[in-house]
Amino acid sequence: MPLALMAQENALHLFITSLGDVRWLASAGQPDDSAVVARDLLDAWDGWNAAMLAVWGPEARRLEQVAAAELGEAGIDAVFDAVSGAVDAPLRAAMDRYFDARSADATNADRGLWPEWLDAMKRDLSWAAVEAVLGRTELFTDLLGYYRAGRWPCAWEDGDRGKGVVLL
Repeated sequence: MPLALMAQENALHLFITSLGDVRWLASAGQPDDSAVVARDLLDAWDGWNAAMLAVWGPEARRLEQVAAAELGEAGIDAVFDAVSGAVDAPLRAAMDRYFDARSADATNADRGLWPEWLDAMKRDLSWAAVEAVLGRTELFTDLLGYYRAGRWPCAWEDGDRGKGVVLL
């Protein structure tokens, strides 16, 4: 096996291993003086989706071009499959805890968004893994810090990464 491929596989393994201590969504919905906090998932999804797409979309497309050149489409798919498999169960459990904690005082109308929400989180984490495999520290690596803090980063105000982050 070529050294470059071994290094990439090692980077992916280290990335996935590093997710073992993440407190998935443990702080979701709680106040945070350093950020805008969405009222609930529905607010985060519907209220901030355009701002999210303004930042995430161009970054993902740019990263995908770089990754396709360096890893190939099969390599990107392998990273996404590995990360998705590693985080699926803990994210589902965290989502259940989030909704259960709110069930006493909310309609939980946003519970129907869970498949899209799960996919969005897996996508962020998979792109962060691609950055790790490529030895880059960019948007998705930055998002990982919010996940580690028990949040879901869902946008930046005004669609500008330099403005305040919006969290759930």
